[in-house]
Formats: sequence, C-alpha cells, structure tokens
Amino acid sequence: LNMEKERQDRIISLCMEEFALNDYKSASFTKIARKLGITKGGFYRYFESKKSLYNYLLKLSGKLIGGVMEKHFIKAEENIFETFIHYFLELISLEHTYPFILPFMTKAAEDKINAATVPSWRVRKLDYLKKIIKNQQAKGCVRSDIDESTLAFFRQQTSKGIMDNCKQKYNLNYDADNRKYKKLSDLKEEVLIKELKAFLILLKDGMGNPKYNS
Repeated sequence: LNMEKERQDRIISLCMEEFALNDYKSASFTKIARKLGITKGGFYRYFESKKSLYNYLLKLSGKLIGGVMEKHFIKAEENIFETFIHYFLELISLEHTYPFILPFMTKAAEDKINAATVPSWRVRKLDYLKKIIKNQQAKGCVRSDIDESTLAFFRQQTSKGIMDNCKQKYNLNYDADNRKYKKLSDLKEEVLIKELKAFLILLKDGMGNPKYNS
C-alpha cells in the first residue's frame, strides 16, 4: 500500500473489521468502500481481488503478532513464563491501531471457506510456536520429556482460552461493529494481569492439586 500511514491504518482496520464480522465468502468490498467513502472501483486501486486483500491482511497480522512473539520469546533472555504477561499485554495493545486484529485472526483460523489460505496460516503459527518451545527447551525453561509439537499446540490453545475466557467473563462483543465493539484492550490493565496470572499458574504447574493423593 502506497499512501499516508493514517489512511492506510484506517483502510486496514476497516478491512479487518469486515472479515472479523463475516466469513470469507460473505465479506464485501462494497461495504468497505462505502465506509471509506470511495467507489468499489476506487477500492480496486489498492487490491485487485478479495483474495489478495485477505492474504495481505493475514500476512500483515502474522507479521505484527509474530514480531511480538519473537521479541518476547525468541530474542528475550527471560524464560517463557517470566515474559508471558508482558507478551500478552503488548499483543493486546495492537488493538489500539487495529481494533479487530485479534478477532480477525481468530476468525481466519476457524474459517473453512478460504481453504487455500487459512491452513497455511495455521501451519506457520504452529511452526513458529514449535521454534519458540524448542528454544525454551534448550534453555532448560520448558520440560523436554514432551515433544515440542504437543507443547506448541497446548500453548496455542492457551492463547485462545485466555481470549475466550475474557470474552465470556467480561462480556466482550466480538460480533459487533466498531461502534459497539468492546475490546480486550478496553479492560483495565490490573484486570488483564489478574486473568493472565491465573493462566500462567496453570501453564507452569497444571491444574492438579499437589496435596491430593491418588
């Protein structure tokens, strides 16, 4: 995209919103163009097709989220548990620029319509997580008696669990337009940290009671 940053962010944000609120097949260039105040033909100046737009959004979102993951889990000296809360707070802060980035990626992971694109994102994300887990195993921060594929999948599901838990517990609306949308980043930081700490304890110690004797 060759345009001023503010306008670019607005276009990207509206596109993410459209794909977050609709499945791939139902998402509409026309609706996005209408919100931007341009013609559908004018919108094609930026993207030649819905698929090219969708792939661009996936690539951009993956780069932004991957950058946060790399910063906290690959390059950082801390172990995966020490940086867990900082990672999630920075991840959630992406919503300040792109309010629908997290529900967009959640929708993309679940969308069965665009089968040619979505599975490749799932594979890339799991491969990235496996790289992180392997790095942490080498540092001795993560147990090595379970293979990195299983641990990466568990870590991925933990992320989804945190989002789903907050969504339900604090009545976050992922299915509304921007005027009604309540985001994770709208929650007070102390509330987010409290929820993150609960999941962190589960990640580190599991859900079994050490005082229980079977």
